[in-house]
Amino acid sequence: MRSPDRIDGRTQNSRPSRVSGLVSSYSSNVGPGRVSLERAQRPLRGALFERQWAVSVLDQTLSDLLAGIAPSGTVIAAPSRDRYWADPFPLGQPGDCWLLVEEFDRWRGLGHIVALRVLEGAVVSGRAVLVDAHHASFPQAQAFDGEWIATVQTCNPRASIYRFRSPGDAWQPTDWALPEPLLDPALSRAQDGSWTLTGTRQSSTRDVILHYVSTGGRPTDWRLLEQVPAPSCARGGGSLDVTRGLRAAQCEQPTYGAAVSLRAWPGGEKIHRFEGPGFAGDGRPWTGCHTLAWTPDGRTVVMDLWKRRVQPLSAVHRLLEFRADPCNRVRS
Repeated sequence: MRSPDRIDGRTQNSRPSRVSGLVSSYSSNVGPGRVSLERAQRPLRGALFERQWAVSVLDQTLSDLLAGIAPSGTVIAAPSRDRYWADPFPLGQPGDCWLLVEEFDRWRGLGHIVALRVLEGAVVSGRAVLVDAHHASFPQAQAFDGEWIATVQTCNPRASIYRFRSPGDAWQPTDWALPEPLLDPALSRAQDGSWTLTGTRQSSTRDVILHYVSTGGRPTDWRLLEQVPAPSCARGGGSLDVTRGLRAAQCEQPTYGAAVSLRAWPGGEKIHRFEGPGFAGDGRPWTGCHTLAWTPDGRTVVMDLWKRRVQPLSAVHRLLEFRADPCNRVRS
């Protein structure tokens, strides 16, 4: 697929300490009856409805959200129905930033990583920075040795860690790799130079949450700290911030992407939960959200949003999405 040099987006304006232990568990108040009903409705819903995704640069800082202020901000959507943007991760300041996003090609059935330049709420350019034969999503980047290193969710067994010099540059694989392919892998570097990694190992039975650490100053030689069965609110939903003791986690039940929550790290206690209908200020009825990420200074915060719409060929898109992604081969 051709890598775009520029992508124009539609916008609408509205105007703790480091890790000292291990994560214990997360909990959910969703009953089994509600989950069973949700599963029974999925085939019909997938045949008739399609999710419309968008990303948002919030008006609020991380401190504002922790104080209980409802999220609002600039909403940015891909210019074509055949693609969508999700899983945003920010680099830079709110009025002049880059967003790393998953761009999902509905006809190809796979996602790749795009860097969007956003000035005062408008997308002024976009560049594909990582495209290969595997689905790639959930991009994250950390400053390291005058450059950036980046990770993605992928089922490529190599699970590479990538490097780029400036936002918008193409990503190059390094000699480093994650210890295994993980869903929603999130890195965070502590003040002593050690790295913490969390992610989800997917299986045909029950997923597990894994926590790794690397103490050598580079993101390599990973040591497994803990693995726990994955309850419904444990999968990664954005940033892991060991300096502040925070983790964004997505709620998968009863509907995937219904909400994202800020949780204490370690421990998993819920601090705040954010839902699509709670997004204020743009006048659109969003159904859900599942990613929340922020810059190290906490000034730039981003999230994604989605709603359903009836669309022709939605069943075809859904089939392509499931069949084309090799990661789906391990699913039930």
